[in-house]
Amino acid sequence: MTISDLSQQPPPVCDAYRPRAMRWPLLRLDPRSVFLVLIGVNISAFTSSSAHIVVFAIIVTTVFVFSTARLKTASGWLIATVIFVVLWTVLPSVWHSNASALLSYAGYWFVRFSVVAGWGIYAVSTLRIPEVAAVFTRMRAPVWLHLPVLVMIRFFPVAIAELRAISDAMVLRGLKPGVGGFMTHPLRTGELLMIPFLASSARIADELAAAALIKGVGTTRERTTTVETPFRTGDAIAITIVAILAIWRIVEIL
Repeated sequence: MTISDLSQQPPPVCDAYRPRAMRWPLLRLDPRSVFLVLIGVNISAFTSSSAHIVVFAIIVTTVFVFSTARLKTASGWLIATVIFVVLWTVLPSVWHSNASALLSYAGYWFVRFSVVAGWGIYAVSTLRIPEVAAVFTRMRAPVWLHLPVLVMIRFFPVAIAELRAISDAMVLRGLKPGVGGFMTHPLRTGELLMIPFLASSARIADELAAAALIKGVGTTRERTTTVETPFRTGDAIAITIVAILAIWRIVEIL
């Protein structure tokens, strides 16, 4: 390979800027659309007593979750949601007792929480820090809103990766960090997990603070961005869904 060949190759792209592969790219959303649908769908699911609105929210959430999340994660979420729906709707008709009423009431609320969890899975799977930062920069969002959201989006994936690395290290040393190990030796397992994790969390916080300083977060000058956040077909679909739920909810109230 010659120097000219190297010069013709495109520069490497950082993972933070590379779009996440999606099963259905049509449903890729702008961060603003993600927050809009997250708020709209969850408000409709929690404030409505209509089973039809809740089922519609579940269907919409299922489509978006399976469009981007890992198949194992999406399938686990769907199975849990179906169990909650069965507890809510089917169990009282086949088992008449106080226990079934209690389980049905729990399923009634857990179905709504599963909708929240589904959109959380979608948000974590699709939101990229540069895009979110670009949106906040263009909206001239204040630092008290800008910084915590970026830290939250960045911290949890890194923290989960650190926990997995600590768990793998424990397995290599003949320890069992899973549920079985926690049940047999809760204090020891918690100690071996939490002490390295707390040290890693402190390091992650220092790195995030340094990254914020380098990117000029908190400066008095106007910040700019080169990341494009175009309006896509998925954004139009998301806005349509929120509009349908809003109209449906208004009609239900009236």
